[in-house]
Amino acid sequence: MATYNYKDLEIFYHDKGKGKNILFLHGDTASTELFLNEIDILSKDYRVIAPDLPGHGKSSRIKRFPLNFWKFSAEVFLSMIEDLNLSDVNILGISGGSIIALNMVILNDSNINKVMIDSFLGKSIPRGVAFSIQKSRASMKGIGQGFWQAMHGIDWEDVVDADTNMLVEFSKRIENFYDSELLSIKKKVMIVSTDKSKVIDLINDIPNSDYYIFENGEDPLIISEQDRFKIVLDDFFN
Repeated sequence: MATYNYKDLEIFYHDKGKGKNILFLHGDTASTELFLNEIDILSKDYRVIAPDLPGHGKSSRIKRFPLNFWKFSAEVFLSMIEDLNLSDVNILGISGGSIIALNMVILNDSNINKVMIDSFLGKSIPRGVAFSIQKSRASMKGIGQGFWQAMHGIDWEDVVDADTNMLVEFSKRIENFYDSELLSIKKKVMIVSTDKSKVIDLINDIPNSDYYIFENGEDPLIISEQDRFKIVLDDFFN
């Protein structure tokens, strides 16, 4: 167990293995607990730094998430990799972690090597989609309690509500996940998905980007297509 202090926040993270650096970023309302097996596998060939996002898992709680939570988290992790003296960092972003990863490389790519994203959510979140997520999460609180409690502990509902409220407000006031054009990204980006139509628009917006389409599996592909995913990751990062 390790922690990193960013202003008044304590960020919990796993630091495991040796080799090229991978910053492993999970998605909203999840935590590193979901990916312990995957972190274990990757750490046999890489040094894996896997934090719980701000307000998630074992990291410090945030009563009200920043309006642009993903950009805020990108700033946290850019500071983290600099303070840990990490360079040539490969970022693996899952779901909401992919939004953070792309924001990081837009804001400051000096310590970043490549970015790989899994379970990509698109370039924006329209109000209708945000309200649909809000409704879905509310209906899942009964059946999803065990999962979310395993991710965050007894205050899991506060975490889910804080993220959901942010998501809805973000869709009303900002909508676009990225302040700057994705065209400004200079680092290589790999997008993995089961749906080619879902990634083509993004590929056209990011120079030096590529994609890999899985014929089977479901999000997150790092779990559902573990062996093939590892091969694609190794080919890209190496």
